[in-house]
Amino acid sequence: MDCKNVGLIETNLLSLSYGNIIRKDIDEAGGLRPESYETYNIIEAGDIVLRMTDLQNDKKSIRTGYATERGIITSAYITVRADPSRVEPRFLAAVLRAYDVKKTFYEMGAGVRQTLKYSELADIPVPLPPLAIQRRIAEYLDRETSEIDTMMEKLDELSATLETRRRRAIDSSFRSISDRIPLWALTDGVIDCPHTTPVADNSGAAEAVRTTSVRNGAYRPGNGIIVSVDTANERNGSYPPRPGDVFFTREAPAGEACLVPDGSFCLGQRMVLIRPTPGVLDGRFLVYAMYTDEVQDEFALSAGGSTVVNLKLGTIRSTRIPLARFDEQIQIASYLDEVTAKIDTMLAKVADLKSLLLERRAALITDVVTGQKEIA
Repeated sequence: MDCKNVGLIETNLLSLSYGNIIRKDIDEAGGLRPESYETYNIIEAGDIVLRMTDLQNDKKSIRTGYATERGIITSAYITVRADPSRVEPRFLAAVLRAYDVKKTFYEMGAGVRQTLKYSELADIPVPLPPLAIQRRIAEYLDRETSEIDTMMEKLDELSATLETRRRRAIDSSFRSISDRIPLWALTDGVIDCPHTTPVADNSGAAEAVRTTSVRNGAYRPGNGIIVSVDTANERNGSYPPRPGDVFFTREAPAGEACLVPDGSFCLGQRMVLIRPTPGVLDGRFLVYAMYTDEVQDEFALSAGGSTVVNLKLGTIRSTRIPLARFDEQIQIASYLDEVTAKIDTMLAKVADLKSLLLERRAALITDVVTGQKEIA
């Protein structure tokens, strides 16, 4: 059953995140909020939610989730409600998760956006053992996956602790710096991106950097759009990105920064290039400064709320940056490189453990619902 929206009579806002349906604050300031929630679907505990949009953009996400409470969720998602006289909802959720894990939905998507409609999913085959067996399978999976989920929660807590340690290390290194100088006075350029999507060329030798390419002060290769060198040159004009420059995200999310690595690049949408003035501002120092609570708070205030939606170019240029002597900048950046590298190594190990647990969880669900693993 495809649940249709019936108007807003609920305020419990829900969202599908990493395969879980979680609560969101409907009154949270900022963020990507709609003008009205009247078009949202009302879902009940036991419903299954599927995010079948933009399948071409991300082939790693978990796109199915099981609701444990009543609430509202975007109508861009498909909501399926099991017939309880024939199907145990938790069993159906496990079957759809198995399809999800095997990436079956990606093979079904069509069109430029590769979006699946409910009518295209309606005929997907579902194994249907007797209800008693469905319930036994669901209870077994509840038991086994709860242990994995507990371990995941502990790893999440460890990640949060490490992230806090990282932020404190950065903040403490800037605490004694008294001077605050507008960014425009320290740079040879703060250059906005062309407000068009570059034409992809899978055989090209350049990369259009997107917001997903920049996280936690580091460049993440392979998250941009492969383009030709001619396309990159056309988009760059007289400011081709070069080592020592800084990539900065102005939206989705705003406030992320990293050094430009070696290679041929141009700016994708929502990106800014910052060129520090040599001998005045060190690029590494600037990246760390961007992640101080002070600067991040300034971004948030400039956007009119605690959640940054979009930073205008004038806001970025006028942002006041803590400024030490150039030799001190080099020392601070080198120290933070050493400290954050150790924390990042630990965070990477935690992420690897989480990936292994997610793989174990996914394999368990798939093996059980397909009959490859017998349950006690």
